[in-house]
Amino acid sequence: MHPVMNNADNPSVKRVRVIVFLRNVWRAMRPEQWSKNLVVAAPFFFALGDRTQSVSPGLMLRSVNAALLFCLLSGGVYLFNDLLDIDADRRHPRKCRRPLAAGDLSLRAAWTTAAVLMLTALGLGWLIALPLAFFMTLYLALQFGYTIRFKHVPLLDIVVVATGFVLRALAGAVAVDVVISPWLVVCTFLLAAFLGLCKRRHEKIRIDDGSLSGSRASLAGYHRDSLDRLVIAVATAVVLAYAGYALAPETARKFGDRRLLATLPFVVFGVARYLVLVFRRNMGDRPERILVRDVPTLLNLALYSVAVFWLTLLLP
Repeated sequence: MHPVMNNADNPSVKRVRVIVFLRNVWRAMRPEQWSKNLVVAAPFFFALGDRTQSVSPGLMLRSVNAALLFCLLSGGVYLFNDLLDIDADRRHPRKCRRPLAAGDLSLRAAWTTAAVLMLTALGLGWLIALPLAFFMTLYLALQFGYTIRFKHVPLLDIVVVATGFVLRALAGAVAVDVVISPWLVVCTFLLAAFLGLCKRRHEKIRIDDGSLSGSRASLAGYHRDSLDRLVIAVATAVVLAYAGYALAPETARKFGDRRLLATLPFVVFGVARYLVLVFRRNMGDRPERILVRDVPTLLNLALYSVAVFWLTLLLP
């Protein structure tokens, strides 16, 4: 007679366990947040029509690879963040469903996976370009600081988040060896700060009306009216900074004239649309969801991309 096979030793059971484990790891890496890493590829696309720089379309693969490495790196950071915030996440109405908070992923597996993801991303970044690995390391150090301390300090949490986006943009620039305009760096910082403030406003409203518990400590240092004013001020600054970029003599030299000024209406509409969603529909908590689900925002982004492509590459 054949010995009875233990369920744990059954190949089918093992396969199912591996699949469940990988699925939980994938969820913990928060792929829905990875749209933020499109910033890494932005310097390449803006440099394509730049007459002062020689950029080959063949470098697009390197730019895409750099963005993918930031996806791996940020996935490891999200796991690290969830490990430190596991108790608070269990009290949160939405975050309690994350794999670690829900008990679907063990602490040991999460620590190991986070370390593997971070080290793999940094190693591959070093193979692509040493400066890329340098900015990835800076980004990782900043995220460690944010997770451990900075996210608990009002306003500093927004500054650190926005700086993380700037480091992404700089990493994308060095990955393909292009010079990024200081105006675009400013635009990146302000846009990220704008989105971050909108998110804090949403969380503050939910804290005040009692519909949110177990939230971030920094919210105690924010006031609803102050957040409203900051959101409007930074939204205005985003539009003005982009107008400054389009009108700058440096930009005119790069593209032959001030043609990018024609794309300003798309920026104004995009910011205005987001303000409507934030103030009228209270949707500022998850900007990555708005990016992929709000039809006017998607259409505006598509038209903006087509306009930039036509103005910088096709128009003589």
